[in-house]
Amino acid sequence: MFASVSRACNFDNGLCLGWSQSTSDVFDWTLNSGPTPSSSTGPWSDLSGTGQLPLIFSSVLTDADY
Repeated sequence: MFASVSRACNFDNGLCLGWSQSTSDVFDWTLNSGPTPSSSTGPWSDLSGTGQLPLIFSSVLTDADY
């Protein structure tokens, strides 16, 4: 994901203005609220405690993705 916008975005309504999903990598960012699908990983919520946050699943990444 690439961004060149204000840090005021909270992801509650999807990707923020100016953010986009890269098409040149092999993984996708997911907006999540609540626990992650895999047990005992990641935060349960954003800073507000009720919103969404972007995440990726590291088990699908390779060195070439960084």
